[in-house]
Amino acid sequence: MKNNGLITIRAENLEYTNETGCEGEKDIPLAPGRYVKLTIEDSGSGIPQHILDRIFEPYFTTKTEGSGLGLAVTRSIVTRHGGHITVSSNKGKGASFTIYLPASSGHALGHTLHVGPSEHTKRDGRLILMDDDEMILELAKILLEDMGYQVLTARDGRQAVDLYKAAMNEGRPVSAVIMDITVLGGMGAKETMPELLKIDPGCKGVVSSGYSQDPIMSNYKEYGFAAALPKPYRMEDLAAMLDKIQA
Repeated sequence: MKNNGLITIRAENLEYTNETGCEGEKDIPLAPGRYVKLTIEDSGSGIPQHILDRIFEPYFTTKTEGSGLGLAVTRSIVTRHGGHITVSSNKGKGASFTIYLPASSGHALGHTLHVGPSEHTKRDGRLILMDDDEMILELAKILLEDMGYQVLTARDGRQAVDLYKAAMNEGRPVSAVIMDITVLGGMGAKETMPELLKIDPGCKGVVSSGYSQDPIMSNYKEYGFAAALPKPYRMEDLAAMLDKIQA
């Protein structure tokens, strides 16, 4: 929506059954049960019908500054949580996204969760974290520093290579390099890993992506990586992955 517009967000509880479907939509691939239905509507120009079926495809985008991964990652996260996402749009009348997520049968937690690692799980070492998304970069850095690591950050592969070279020249080697697959306008993980291996054949690279079906994620060893790390990051996933490759 350029300059201004209206975004409407609605949330409701519903029951999905094989007989009645969900709001009359029997073809939605959901298991029977209770769901929370989230609807996000905008008053923008809408999505052209000829590309409506493609907007969830990885790397598909009509924006000059887009990576084409936002909606693909969204669908991946919703699906992994046992939900489903749909979209409808009419030209000139905005777009509407509907997300179905399984409803919890429990109660809201009434206490603060302490997610930081305990003292006996503290780790050390130096890592390079490469991602062109500033928010992900900062959040992952915080998680890793909470574990005890020293973290160097890079916004693209070329910067990551320079940091790795400098660390070796200083005699303070890096334990692992965690890299995003896609970097807008720069070197992503696939292009960066060969450069790192030229510098250090023992370099332990970790490829990361929010799109788990990317062939590099499932065949990471063929591309020279030591591990693959799906987004969004969880502290236990980070810890387990780093312990494994540094063992």
